[in-house]
This record gives sequence, structure tokens and C-alpha cells, in this order.
Amino acid sequence: MGKALALRTEYRLQQWAKFAEDCANSGMSKKDFCISRGVCEKTYYYWLRRLREVAADAMGPQLVEMAFNNDKEKSGALNVRYRDADLTVTGETSAEVLFTTLQILKKL
Repeated sequence: MGKALALRTEYRLQQWAKFAEDCANSGMSKKDFCISRGVCEKTYYYWLRRLREVAADAMGPQLVEMAFNNDKEKSGALNVRYRDADLTVTGETSAEVLFTTLQILKKL
């Protein structure tokens, strides 16, 4: 039974990956695209999150090269920007706060 469930999940992931690709290439908003296909927008975002989780798990941890743009960034602070949010991590940032923040970002 486990193999059948894994195959079904893999098939659904492939179908939703195609759906997400079609949505991105449609030129329509995600909401309008979902309405045109008769799909609940919440369902779309659920599967998009699942696709991202699978992709992140497959990639594993990655090292990212960082470039310094100005003296502020050379001061020992790490600035992370995601959409409209800014996070500055300094040597004074507690490990607990940093860990919690990373766990929240992982779920996005």
C-alpha cells in the first residue's frame, strides 16, 4: 500500500507542477487562473507549498556566496531581505531568535 500511495503522491506533484507552470506562463493573476480552471486558490497554494518542500528536501543544504555592497554590511551584520521584510543579524542576536526566524522562513 505504501508504494501505491507514493506513486499517487508523485503523480499529483507532477500534475501540480504542470499547473503551476501553466499559471506562471498564462499572464493571468493566480486568482484569475485558478478561477478559470475551477480550482480553489487555497488548494493551489497548498500544492505550491508542497512542491517547494519537495524541491527544498531534494536540494538539501546549499552554500551561498555572499558579496558585500557597502561598509554597513562589512560591519559584521548580516542583512536578509525577503519581499517587504528585512532581517538584520548581528553578533548580539541570540541563537534562539535566529533559529526561530529560520524555522518561520523555512515554512514560506
